[in-house]
Amino acid sequence: MNERLSAEDERRLITLAQAGDSAAETELVIAHLSPAFAIVNRYAGCTEAPQEDLEQEAALALVLAVRKFDTGRDVRFITYAMWWVRARVQRASQRWYHLSQEPPVTNARWIETMPEDKPPPPVGVDLRVLRGLRPRSRAAVELVLGLNGHRPHTQVQMAAVLGLRLAAANKLYLRALARLRRRLGRRAISPRLAA
Repeated sequence: MNERLSAEDERRLITLAQAGDSAAETELVIAHLSPAFAIVNRYAGCTEAPQEDLEQEAALALVLAVRKFDTGRDVRFITYAMWWVRARVQRASQRWYHLSQEPPVTNARWIETMPEDKPPPPVGVDLRVLRGLRPRSRAAVELVLGLNGHRPHTQVQMAAVLGLRLAAANKLYLRALARLRRRLGRRAISPRLAA
């Protein structure tokens, strides 16, 4: 939708969407994607997060804004929605930033986010820590890092082996890495080189 919605149209669509009309919700989200993606473009150059992930966060923020907007307020929907978009995009950018930073533990080699087109080099990990992960998360880490007899896989190959879409596989992998980092930081275990 190229033209902006009037305040009356916004209120009508929001009322319908909050009553369960998915077509009205979709129309509102599509009508506000352009300003949401403008916010994404401001953050895209300042973070390691893929732009597609930030765009997905912006779209999810619009859906949340539609569901939570109070039509009794004397404010336009776009003002409210862009607050949600900024908050979610900032949070997603910060998650990627923290995943790429060195940990406070000294002399520890850490797992870094890897580009999906080339396999990562083997990284030292205390293999006992992997036991605390769920089987699918553990498999994702083992495949990408080439641990426990696996050859190193790219993230695209790992997604194919696990039978997941790339975005879902990357999310699973990154959450597993974050969980490993928290466990290592909490227990102050220095990773040893994997055999």
